[in-house]
Amino acid sequence: MTSFIIKIATVFTGRMAARGAQFFTFLALAHELSPSQFGAYGLLITSVLLASLLGSIGLRQASAQWIGVNKITHAHALGTLLALLPVLGVISAFAVWCVVGSQISAHGVTPGGLIVFVAVAGSMATMMFQGILLGLGRTTAFSLSDSLYPFSLLGLVLLLRVLTPHIELLPVVASVAIAQTIAGLLTFVLAWRGSDKIALQSSRQVIHLVKHGLAYSVNLFLITLSARISLYFIQTMISQDAVGQFFAGQRIGDLLIEAATAVGLVLFSDGVRSKDPQATLRRNARIAGTVLWIFSLAGLLFSIFAPQITALLLSDEYGAAGHVLTITAWMIAPASATKMIYPAIAAMGKPILGSPAILAAIVTNILFCWALIPSYGLSGAAFALVSSQYVLLIGYAIILRRSFNIAFKDSLLPSLPVKRKSK
Repeated sequence: MTSFIIKIATVFTGRMAARGAQFFTFLALAHELSPSQFGAYGLLITSVLLASLLGSIGLRQASAQWIGVNKITHAHALGTLLALLPVLGVISAFAVWCVVGSQISAHGVTPGGLIVFVAVAGSMATMMFQGILLGLGRTTAFSLSDSLYPFSLLGLVLLLRVLTPHIELLPVVASVAIAQTIAGLLTFVLAWRGSDKIALQSSRQVIHLVKHGLAYSVNLFLITLSARISLYFIQTMISQDAVGQFFAGQRIGDLLIEAATAVGLVLFSDGVRSKDPQATLRRNARIAGTVLWIFSLAGLLFSIFAPQITALLLSDEYGAAGHVLTITAWMIAPASATKMIYPAIAAMGKPILGSPAILAAIVTNILFCWALIPSYGLSGAAFALVSSQYVLLIGYAIILRRSFNIAFKDSLLPSLPVKRKSK
């Protein structure tokens, strides 16, 4: 248990440091870019993330699990991921350009196609090679790799602030691509350490690995989409400026959710290497239940003080962001819990089990966006987002109960450690 707590503390510390870097980047850009430009930036990084999750076809989780059970060697994992990355990167970058190309081109980003490809390839490389780090149990290296992109981007944005009187969207988008490339290359170096060679799996084994990873990929893509699809509805039904307002308000709360994501990855790494998966899953569900209530208090405070928080952090142009945060703060708790529950289920080798709950959350978000945005604008989109996250949490709790006999109280209520009396 002590080593497990140390792993969580290591990744949590690294993740919070990275989120600190993201926070300062967020502040700098929110003060330099107009809401419309910030909306284009938000759509770009959201689309890069979604494309990376789907385009990497779950190879982070699949390779971690296969390494954890000695089904693939370190050298073969390196070679397989390297061989697949260029092809997957091109396809994923094309998809991103089809979605956001017109938006960023409208703001003068002329070499957009190349920038998007570099950003997507770097993001995918980081994700894929992190699978090796997780499979080998190298949580410190994983924590470092997870910090590379946000710290690199912060450094580049600060450099822009020094060199130019006003930051425009084009250099910001280029900085995203450069930072993703730095992160991808250094994560590969971290993953390569300890292997004296790089080898290729047989085509048959590669196909099996890809099939194993697809379920993880689709589910992680859908989970992220359920929390981001509102941006695309706002862009279509309201305006690009409104996307910037919504993205700014939501991102403030996301900083806390990212901490739970870090813990969830540790739970996954620990779960795939556990000798008693059922007991590990029960423990992880209890951790999620405790986090749910701790983060409920944080969400309450964020909601109460949302106008003051946004007034302090953002410029006067982002007046609507405070109202968005007032509502979206209520998703901090359920979203944090689900970020921990899904990796715990996936570590059991059954990622597809979560699909019904994820699809229910997406449908909820879509229906509420479609019904509420025309009349209530950003408030309707925020309500749709929060509702979808509670649907997802309840769905996961039902899955844990029906498939693993884990009581609702374990996944939805706080659990305190009980010391056993020595005989």
